Amino acid sequence: MSASLVLHVRDPAYVPASVADMEQVLLQVGLIGKSWGDSAQQRYLIGEHFLQLVTFLGCAPAIELEPPAKGNTEFCHVGISGIYAAPRFVADTQSVLPRCPHCRKRYADWQFAIQSWRTDPAYRTHCPACQRSLSPTELDWCQSAGFGHFFIYIYNIYPREAIPTEALLNTLSKVTGLTWDYFYTRESCELEGD
Repeated sequence: MSASLVLHVRDPAYVPASVADMEQVLLQVGLIGKSWGDSAQQRYLIGEHFLQLVTFLGCAPAIELEPPAKGNTEFCHVGISGIYAAPRFVADTQSVLPRCPHCRKRYADWQFAIQSWRTDPAYRTHCPACQRSLSPTELDWCQSAGFGHFFIYIYNIYPREAIPTEALLNTLSKVTGLTWDYFYTRESCELEGD
C-alpha cells in the first residue's frame, strides 16, 4: 500500500449507515470524482474541489493527480474502506509513538495494549508515568494511527505532505455529528477488533 492521508471518526464505535451515504457526502463536497479501480475497496478519482479541501504543505510538492497510463495506483486518489463488523486499528508501521493524553509521556507498551483491546474492546491500561486508566483508543497516536469501523484514504500522500482543511473536517463532523481526525500511513497494518 502506498503512503496515505487517512480520515476517520474519533469515536471508534461509530458505524455509518452505508458506504454509499459517505460516498454521496464526499461527491457533494467535491472531494471525490468518478469511481475508479478494483472492487476490493471503492476508489475514486479526485473531485472538482479536492484542492480546496486538502492543503498541500511545502514549497512545491510533486503530486500526480491523474491516473498513469500504465494503470498502477501511484497517483493521488481517494478510497473508502468497507464498513467493518468490529473496529480496526490502522497504524503506520514505521513511526508509531503514542503518548499519554494526560502527562504526554511516551507509551512504549502500546502493542500489548492493542492486542488486549482486540481481545476485549473494554480493556483499559494504565500510563506507566501518571498511572491514569485509559483505553488504547484514548492514547495520543500523534497522527500515526487511528481506530474505526471505516476509513477514508487519500492515497499517495506522504506524512506531513498535506492535511485536510478545517472545512472538510467540519463538513464530515456536521454530517455524522461526531469529531473527525486524520493520520498518515506509509505501509499500514490493520488489526481487527473482535
